[in-house]
Amino acid sequence: LWQLQQESSVYRAHCVLLIEGPLNRVALKEALQNIIKRHEILRTAFRFLPSMNMPVQVIIDDSTIALHEVDFTQWNEEEQKQKLEEYLRKEQEKEFDYEQGQVVNAGLVTLTEHKHLLVVNLSAMCVDETSLSKFIGELVEQYEACVAGNLQIRETVQYVDFSEWQYELLESEEEAAGREFWEQEQLLAPPPLRLPGESTTSNF
Repeated sequence: LWQLQQESSVYRAHCVLLIEGPLNRVALKEALQNIIKRHEILRTAFRFLPSMNMPVQVIIDDSTIALHEVDFTQWNEEEQKQKLEEYLRKEQEKEFDYEQGQVVNAGLVTLTEHKHLLVVNLSAMCVDETSLSKFIGELVEQYEACVAGNLQIRETVQYVDFSEWQYELLESEEEAAGREFWEQEQLLAPPPLRLPGESTTSNF
């Protein structure tokens, strides 16, 4: 995935949220920052060490997210549509700063006083479709809490904790017997795979 996303901008999670009604910009920025603070993967840098071909992950203790604001109120509806298409294309192509752990890009487009678009781009190194939907749900929850002034940041299980637990489990005596069993098994090769429309002379 790291190698693929170096060559193409499609390896990322992208969403646009329509916000209608009065918008509390301070609360929105605070909500975004709280999510970054809560989830280590959203403040993870990817850095190369000498003689290494793949980066290592480094969690940044204090990472901030910038919310870039764009004002489209001076344009009519048709002009806004054209400007928005161009803006979204540029946002989807914007680079992430992996070295500094900036893996989330966020922009706020003002269409009218009570109509905004929140544009969020996240690296596929950190987010997939399922976690993106959870990100959106948590953002709504965090924003409402910030507006009401009763924010409580809940503890969450970080992936590094989960992976350490898995490693300890695999190294346990209970798992050793299971590994030994499968290492001694003589598994049959899977049958040839033939796809629809494939020539009968093709081999895999």
